[in-house]
Amino acid sequence: MNAWFAAGATAVLMSERGRNLLRRGLVYGVANVMSFGESVAVTATDVAHGAERVASSAGDLAGDLVGEAQQTRRGAAEKPTTSPRSKPSKSAKREPAEAKP
Repeated sequence: MNAWFAAGATAVLMSERGRNLLRRGLVYGVANVMSFGESVAVTATDVAHGAERVASSAGDLAGDLVGEAQQTRRGAAEKPTTSPRSKPSKSAKREPAEAKP
């Protein structure tokens, strides 16, 4: 089998048509590898930017939720838990008494 492979490789390398075919194949192969590498790099960059945006928006959401919770706690701390009932003052308006005939 090795002899057949060596004979075939020699025939391809010695012929003009075989060398052109190999050269063209190498050029297209290298171009495809470069194109694939570039597309992988662009995809990785897009994924990284997308992840950064998601993390940023998640951080903003978490910050908003923490801020709201802190405001709720402050509001609850400022208000008394039980409010004493106040008696109406003597100066409060009363309905006029009906006149006796």
